[in-house]
Amino acid sequence: YPHGIVQLSPDTITGGDVASGYDYNHKTIEGFSFTHMSGTGWFGDFGNIQVMPMVTNGYARPCSRFSHATEHAEAGYYRVFLEDPGVTAEATCSASAGMLRLTYPEAKDSQLTIDFARRVGEVNHPKVFSCQTVEMISPTEFQGEIYCDHRDGGWGHGYGDVDYTLYFHAICSKPLRQVERIGGDSNAVLRCH
Repeated sequence: YPHGIVQLSPDTITGGDVASGYDYNHKTIEGFSFTHMSGTGWFGDFGNIQVMPMVTNGYARPCSRFSHATEHAEAGYYRVFLEDPGVTAEATCSASAGMLRLTYPEAKDSQLTIDFARRVGEVNHPKVFSCQTVEMISPTEFQGEIYCDHRDGGWGHGYGDVDYTLYFHAICSKPLRQVERIGGDSNAVLRCH
């Protein structure tokens, strides 16, 4: 969305020299995050709220192969088929929100991993000053917020001296059987089954 506050797109790798989070030459997607740098800039900017669909039948790590033949991108809309979980991911946005729809195969046990502490270019970088909250509203709905303190990275790899808060809301078509919060208040990963 032109001049929007959210830049939702796939991330092909964490680490390495991929300032935008996506590189056409990479063969896997490790998730979809809701904030990215507009153009090139500081390495390690944004990459907040990374979401990755998974299934339990033989697929355990949050990363999937994909093909450019099943990828479609245009202004305001992105779609890709994730081969390993067999999930179709669609992304769009408005001026102030990103929306991600994940369509799982019916016969498999679906999972969703959400990394609240992740940033582009940071691998296992613990957050000390930032924090995340998650509230279950119903068996099919949850919401929360993440506060990103510049001392933990973020905009300008922390040197931008900018703190920001992001809010999220998720609706599932089926009740969640289990929601696990892995990590502490500042390094949370949410795994939904």
